[in-house]
Amino acid sequence: MGDPEQAPLAHRLAVYRIVREALSNARKHAGDASVVIRVGYTDLATTVEITNAAGAQEHSAISSGFGLVGLRERVAALGGHFEAGPAGAGVWRVLAALPRPTQNGTAS
Repeated sequence: MGDPEQAPLAHRLAVYRIVREALSNARKHAGDASVVIRVGYTDLATTVEITNAAGAQEHSAISSGFGLVGLRERVAALGGHFEAGPAGAGVWRVLAALPRPTQNGTAS
């Protein structure tokens, strides 16, 4: 939905980092589980959601780095919302929503 080229460069870079970290974590913690990536671009926000079908317990129990913390900080710096955690039935989900800046430069 929408045109990625119309999204602010900071949003496109954040989406890249979020997807890269989520895929790395899924491979590390969920092995061969399938991963679904959804990215949306609208006039109001850029959103990215990554889910994998297994390993939610492993994700929450094992944390060897600061990848998710760094993503949370990156998203917050852009005025957005970030979640990462179990989403029920063995699913792990990473979700970020980045509001688009308005004409005066603030997030909408």
